[in-house]
Order: sequence, then structure tokens, then C-alpha cells
Amino acid sequence: MLALASAWCGLTMCALALVMAFYSPAFNDWTLPIVLYGSVVAIGCGGLVLMRRKRPDDVADAVAAQAVQAKVGIGLGMAAVIVVYALFSLAKPLVGRG
Repeated sequence: MLALASAWCGLTMCALALVMAFYSPAFNDWTLPIVLYGSVVAIGCGGLVLMRRKRPDDVADAVAAQAVQAKVGIGLGMAAVIVVYALFSLAKPLVGRG
């Protein structure tokens, strides 16, 4: 369940980060914490799946599928964080807003 949550959360955060990159009004005080904290959740869930102790009754195909889902979630979460930090570095201050 955590592997699937990691993949979907990572996909959602990556999509929201790309929306922020191409639609500048979305780059605001509400979406920034959502993307950053959501990416942490995706990376954390994926990390928990990858660090899970193997049991003798585990199905090998299921464990492999969960590992792939976890890696995808971690990768998408990292991509979202990279996009947000790139937006921060490229952002220009607004002049005249008070």
C-alpha cells in the first residue's frame, strides 16, 4: 500500500510542480508547501517500502513490483523538488507590490 501511495503522491506532486513551472499564478504560497511536503511524503513512503525487511512468505513478484513503484515514487518526488528549487532560483522579485 505504501508503494502505491508513493507512486501516486510522487506523480501528483510532479504534475503540480510542472503546472507551477508553466503557469506562473500557480507558483504561490499555497502550492509551494503542498508540493514540498507532498514530495517528502512520496519519498518517505518509498523509502519505507525499500527498507522493509523481507519475510519468508513474501511473493517475489509482488516484492519486485512494490520496489519498482517505490523507486518511481521516489524519483517523481525528487523531480518535483528539483523543479520547485529551480523555480526559486529563477524567480524574480515583483517590484511595486507593497
